Amino acid sequence: MGSYVIRCIIRAFVSMFIVATLVFFVIRVGPVDPVHYILGNYATAESYRSIRAELELDLPLHTQYAHFLNQLLKGDLGRSYINKESVVSQLLSVLPYTLELLVAGILIGIFMGMPLGILAAIKQNSIFDHIIRIITMVGISIPTFIFGIFLIWIFSLKLKLLPICSVESVGTDYLKNRILLLILPAFSCGIWMLASITRLMRSSLLDVLQKDYITVARSKGLPESVVVLKHALINSLLPLITYIGIAINILLGSAVLTEIVFTRPGVGRLIIDSIKAGDFPMVQSLIMLYSAAVVIVNLLVDLTYSIVDPRIVHK
Repeated sequence: MGSYVIRCIIRAFVSMFIVATLVFFVIRVGPVDPVHYILGNYATAESYRSIRAELELDLPLHTQYAHFLNQLLKGDLGRSYINKESVVSQLLSVLPYTLELLVAGILIGIFMGMPLGILAAIKQNSIFDHIIRIITMVGISIPTFIFGIFLIWIFSLKLKLLPICSVESVGTDYLKNRILLLILPAFSCGIWMLASITRLMRSSLLDVLQKDYITVARSKGLPESVVVLKHALINSLLPLITYIGIAINILLGSAVLTEIVFTRPGVGRLIIDSIKAGDFPMVQSLIMLYSAAVVIVNLLVDLTYSIVDPRIVHK
């Protein structure tokens, strides 16, 4: 088990190194020149050269890469080309908004999707099962940002139950307002994951319930709840664990659009603004952040899978 964990961690670090290298070179060989964004259309040749020297963009590419790796090893992501502020400080100021959105979306997807999938499998071909299958098909088919706009129209504009935009509030109602502002974005972000997990949980559980050992368990007179929860559910979770990792990775991308639709001050809006401004340090840091999140999720999926099914360790 220990050697398997070490191999997974080494793969994660190698993946992150490759991603960081690709991001560095792809950004710099692209057509975007951040100096033009900084100086505007009326820059002189002298000021252009001065800014490039200040940002060390006039150095050879391999020298810039070595400096980039040296900073990265120290935990220094550099400073923004636009506002000269530390990239780390700007990330820390918006990261809590994105994390709370992702965590809420994941919790909605898992803790609502799994029970619905189990109930749909137990009540196969019932009216409840048909309703769940229709709802989940709609949830998978509608894009995240369209669903977000629909939620705003229903619950904010028509029913006036929940706020539309993320406007900061202070005072004793800060936590309450923060939660209210999170409800619609969280459901918008998590509805696809909820629908997907429900469908997969249903199909996986139905497949396991057809196995011979389930028939034997039933023949012993065990209650159906024991058969499902103790014998069938664990084995039906194996494909679900892998899929949850994929769904979370997709959710990371959906969060960007969700933050834009609901005007949340998160990482999604920051990365869009940074790309528009050609802010190299900020863009590469944000891309590496998302890549690190994907690598960490995949690592956790591998470790969880090895716990649920120890045979994977010896393969």
